[in-house]
Amino acid sequence: MTVGEIKVTLKNKLAELDKLHSRVEEFLKAQGSPQKVLFQLKLALEEVFVNIVNHGYDDDKEHDIQLTLSYEPPELTLIVEDDGVAFDPVHKENPDLSQPLSCRAPGGLGVFLVKWCCDLKYRRDHGKNILTIKKNITHDHDQTSTGDK
Repeated sequence: MTVGEIKVTLKNKLAELDKLHSRVEEFLKAQGSPQKVLFQLKLALEEVFVNIVNHGYDDDKEHDIQLTLSYEPPELTLIVEDDGVAFDPVHKENPDLSQPLSCRAPGGLGVFLVKWCCDLKYRRDHGKNILTIKKNITHDHDQTSTGDK
């Protein structure tokens, strides 16, 4: 049973980050999400949103980015839909963290962090990227700093 759900429409402008953060934080706090989960999901959504705004469009037109947040205990689900160029972060190769920063290609750490803290599914449907981000919040109460989700 879904306990709560909100839908947010954002424009493809970085100025929308404040709206994104406030709506997500308001929703997650209402669901009683632990502070750690709040931080991880805000970070994940910011990375996804900034990538869409900076790399998702081949034009200068205004586009809508749809965000749906829902909570069905014990899982939070976030769905991000945009009509930008196709991009599947799930299958993007992780950066080689064993290499010094100066030897690595730029980019990729944000997507890596999102994949590290959340479960992702991607599909392309009717010209839209649809990224589903899931986070089981019951496991986070017992998590140690081993890098486990």
